[in-house]
Amino acid sequence: MEIASLEVLTIDCIKLLEKNNLLYKLIAQEVQEEKLSGVEINEEEKINLKDIFLAQNGLKTEEDLQNFLNKAQIDEELFYSKICKPLKVKKYSLNHYIHMVEGRFIKKKEDLDSITYSLLRVSNYNLSQELFYRIQDGDSDFGKLSSEFSEGLEKNSKGIIGPVSISQTHPILRKQLISSKVGELNQPIKVNDFWVISRLESFNKAKLNDEMKLFLAQQIFEENIQEISVKLHGNLKSKTSAIENVK
Repeated sequence: MEIASLEVLTIDCIKLLEKNNLLYKLIAQEVQEEKLSGVEINEEEKINLKDIFLAQNGLKTEEDLQNFLNKAQIDEELFYSKICKPLKVKKYSLNHYIHMVEGRFIKKKEDLDSITYSLLRVSNYNLSQELFYRIQDGDSDFGKLSSEFSEGLEKNSKGIIGPVSISQTHPILRKQLISSKVGELNQPIKVNDFWVISRLESFNKAKLNDEMKLFLAQQIFEENIQEISVKLHGNLKSKTSAIENVK
């Protein structure tokens, strides 16, 4: 894929952008712009998007909008380009990748399913047993004990983790949570250097509804942009090196 806007970059410009870690970002943005260039947004859609922007930013009149744009140094063309981009991405993704969504959903389902659970971890085995029975017997609240005793970041959220993808949890803990029932308190298990007490709070199975289809289609679109951008990035760097070697 060739991007005309990138052809104007001089060798010095490419080197400067690369030095400041901006070259890849620029390439990715231009690749996205090129792909979205053929997506049409009609006048009714533009009006709706503008109305949403006005409401979100507390702007009531055209004069308010113009003052906002002047202050931000944004002209009308750039304004519409920015507010229309998310809808363009949505349209492009669904038009080009909807046929790949079901396969992606089946392949990635474990990553898409999510859980919420309570967690308490301590390095001392005897303490983990004591805390487990205090929770089990109803003498103490899980969240309060986690805030007081847990040795991980979960102590800042009263032990609550999630919703998170099941695949993001430690394999040992994941196995225990998947096999337990919602609300069931699990015996302490050893995970790395800690004794972990857990309780499954909710299990949310992913569904291939319209929202999920859009999410997956946009995910495929983003991956496609990354793949193209990586190749173009490498080509530009190679081209720059080759020219400098000739010198």
